[in-house]
Amino acid sequence: MMVTRYWPCALVISLLLGCAAAPPPAATPTQRSASASGAPAAEPSRPADQTAYLHVALAHVHAQAGQIADAVAELRKAIDRDPKTASLWILLARWLGRLNAHDEAVAAAKQALALDPASGKILAQGRLKGAVDNFFASPVAADDKIFMVSESGKVAVLKPDGSLEVLVVNDLDDLCYATPAIADGRLYVRARNTLYCFGRAAAARER
Repeated sequence: MMVTRYWPCALVISLLLGCAAAPPPAATPTQRSASASGAPAAEPSRPADQTAYLHVALAHVHAQAGQIADAVAELRKAIDRDPKTASLWILLARWLGRLNAHDEAVAAAKQALALDPASGKILAQGRLKGAVDNFFASPVAADDKIFMVSESGKVAVLKPDGSLEVLVVNDLDDLCYATPAIADGRLYVRARNTLYCFGRAAAARER
């Protein structure tokens, strides 16, 4: 397995956060104090697109008034204009969870984006076929492929063309949070109970 020194043309960003659909935590004493004193709430994260930011601000107004459905509608408009901001997807998943739209919440949270690193243009967006899971490890590239390892140990092998096309999924059936390491033509994956090493058979016989 030949390891290249350069990333493929497409940079894959994982937005696979399974816990994002959980209800928001209770307000802290500081937040309750600010609310009681009439102080304005913290400004929402500003997306790169100004119109998207206005939609986000309006979404927060609806949410503070308890109008979650309207907040979700405004937030979707913001995401349409700025789908690369991960915090918007996380917020959408949380609000959908509060509406008990759990399937939609999971779909919003478990997304992958393939971006052109030069322009930032979105090349593909969606869920990884056969590997819909929580992802904490970063993607790595080698042998003209992209490797992504999920929390439950699913190793997804993707084409490096930005299409998010999954070539194969290998299920290790073990918890994995660490980013794989690449050395001497081999891919090392550290799971909870086992350290795995993957490589071509010829490379293995050289040892």
